Amino acid sequence: MLTQGPIESDPESRTDIPMVLGDFEFQTGLNGQDMSLASTTSVGTRPSTLAMSASTVKSGISANPEATGVGFPVWPDWLDWQDMNSASPTPPELPINTLTEHMDVDPLDMTSSTAADSNSNSNSKIKMTDPIRAELDQLYFDRVHAICPIIHRRRYFAMVTQDNHTPAQICLRSAMQTLAAAMSAHWCHLSEQLYSETRSLLENQSQMQATPRDKVALSQIQTWLLLSHYELLRIGIHQAMLSAGRAFRLVQMARLSNIDAPGGDLQISPRLPAPEENFQDNQPTRISFLPEAIAQTGPSTLSPFAECIVMATLHGRCMTHRRSYANESETGTRDFCIRQEWLATAVEKRVQTLVPSPAIDSDPMLLFTHMLAYRATVDLSNTVQRASWRTADQQVLITTYQNRAAQAASEIVRLAKAVPYLSPFKAHPFLPDTLACAATFLATHAGSRGGDYDSVQRLLRVLGQLQDTHSLARDSLQILKLQDTRG
Repeated sequence: MLTQGPIESDPESRTDIPMVLGDFEFQTGLNGQDMSLASTTSVGTRPSTLAMSASTVKSGISANPEATGVGFPVWPDWLDWQDMNSASPTPPELPINTLTEHMDVDPLDMTSSTAADSNSNSNSKIKMTDPIRAELDQLYFDRVHAICPIIHRRRYFAMVTQDNHTPAQICLRSAMQTLAAAMSAHWCHLSEQLYSETRSLLENQSQMQATPRDKVALSQIQTWLLLSHYELLRIGIHQAMLSAGRAFRLVQMARLSNIDAPGGDLQISPRLPAPEENFQDNQPTRISFLPEAIAQTGPSTLSPFAECIVMATLHGRCMTHRRSYANESETGTRDFCIRQEWLATAVEKRVQTLVPSPAIDSDPMLLFTHMLAYRATVDLSNTVQRASWRTADQQVLITTYQNRAAQAASEIVRLAKAVPYLSPFKAHPFLPDTLACAATFLATHAGSRGGDYDSVQRLLRVLGQLQDTHSLARDSLQILKLQDTRG
């Protein structure tokens, strides 16, 4: 079973759309290190290894024949950013981040707690029959797995057929069914109560757990991440980040970031997730490390999930760049321009590697990844416009990036046409944030470009279609409408 992704925050006061992806930071006890939640969060056992970046964490049966472990797609900005040179896959002059706590863990150890019957929750207020549970299990893999590919299907159903389940397994299944219910018009009335019961079970397990700290149950990590996913959809970003933070600390304790570290290197260096077919069929394959993938040129051969991790990482770095130079004086102009151009080039190269595919209209992960690539270009333009320094060349720089952003926002509008065909239940949880980013940019520059008003309305309609299932869509619509009233 498996994991996936974090987020970054913007400390500055903002009156415009609170862009979430890469804009909310929270402390995890790592001396100021932050994690960015940029796509969805999830954890599991998969033929991949932990991938930590400004957007991913994933756990699983290692795709690397030489290492067995868990991968975890998250959104932390954790990769070491070394000095830039012609071949460097990382931007210049950013410090190396390392985990501060390293614990031994058996990746296959689910928990040492006493086994319990998964149907014996006497405190449950919901009448959960076997047919209902079976339908929710199927709904999870039909509607949730595509954007949260962290569970090994055959292993999960093999576990379900067992008579006795560990407390961690009970929590995991309850979290999966909570998300499945939330993604169903028929069973959505159960989701709130399922969520409350899942959280209560997990809190009790965390308080009573007698296993050593070096024996972290993967299903416990997965459950916290799935709860965060639910909270992002139905409650709000701040509660989701609190739950995600719990999962990230457990990931650190389990040393999932070191699964693929060559020669016992303690730096975070997991391989990217293997393709879904390899994962589900238990077929080992060696996938590149994240820095290697960022430096790649030519058409991408990565899976949609791995590609999303790479793009979320680049976007997270764009957000870090914006915060780093938000209050810089004119003396920082040269460094700003160097880093700005490096990021713009890296994003543009990544866009070129994303091969157009007919599957983009039916794959919610792939659709979101393409949109996120264009959103990074919009954010880089916003960074230039907000820089506090002023030079004679600044207006030329602003105009250049504004034109790039206008083209990128138009691409987001074009891709948004596919959202209604996916159904709101399958849309990526961070998709509304990207749509709102494009709408804000187009609305801001509507006076200088013809047709932007129609594009904004198109994006607002899509957000309206998502507001019943995605809390970010509701929040974005409220803020956009408030801005329109003030304007």
